Amino acid sequence: MDNIDYLDLLRAQAKKIGHKRNATHTRLQLQICAAELLAEHGNEKLNVSKICEAAKLTRAGFYLHYKNKNELIADLLAGLLKVERQLMPALTECNNLYEAIEEICTWYLNFQINAAPLYALLDQIHLTDAAVGKLYDERIDLLQKQLIYQLSRFQKYKDLEPAWGSFVLEMLSSAMYTLSQERWKQEKFPHENYIYDTANVTKMFARMLYQALLCEQVPEKYRS
Repeated sequence: MDNIDYLDLLRAQAKKIGHKRNATHTRLQLQICAAELLAEHGNEKLNVSKICEAAKLTRAGFYLHYKNKNELIADLLAGLLKVERQLMPALTECNNLYEAIEEICTWYLNFQINAAPLYALLDQIHLTDAAVGKLYDERIDLLQKQLIYQLSRFQKYKDLEPAWGSFVLEMLSSAMYTLSQERWKQEKFPHENYIYDTANVTKMFARMLYQALLCEQVPEKYRS
């Protein structure tokens, strides 16, 4: 699975609509500009004026679509999390639980790497912004349920205590979030002494998750 850039998906949506100045297109353009500015400057330096300048829109035009910057950010993050769920792998071609876990780790890391600034923002403001806080809580709940549903097709996962399975998934997702942030930073600020191999790290996390869940070694053919 290649890295999936959420911004590219937004740009494709805007291109599909064309250059018509309708409400949907304008909101997409504002979200794209906000996401680009976030990646470049961070949330602290993001403001309505900079977004309007990047989108070639007046402030009056901005306020026709959003009450403030926070409402735009909430809309942007809602779209991100919707796509995240839609792109979760179905696991129907996986032959066993280990293959399913590796597929999930690959999807999770690859999607989060290119959207790292948005996930960092979600983590940063979910406690202070009610709308984003609701998105944050819903995301955790929905992802957990979807992951558990997908993995439950495998008997080894079904045999686990539900609370234990949920706990391990939550801990590993937190670790992978941190890793995706570091991966993004490495791409933005390269350092010759820091080498990150996404494929190998993905396998490492898959093995960790499998071993933590089942308290047993991964199948021998997946150890190399």
